[in-house]
Amino acid sequence: MRDVYDVAKYFIKNDADSFPNTYEGNMKLQSLLVFANIINVAKNGHVQNVIQIITEM
Repeated sequence: MRDVYDVAKYFIKNDADSFPNTYEGNMKLQSLLVFANIINVAKNGHVQNVIQIITEM
């Protein structure tokens, strides 16, 4: 199982973080990590957890 640091490194390595070390870049990376988490939870059949994550946003 990968942790959040591995996923963040993947996004950064593949230039998903277009504004590094800025507020906008950090917010974009945070959003990508949230969406990656939602996809992971949804793929593993934990629909109730997805609803909880979305309502907490």
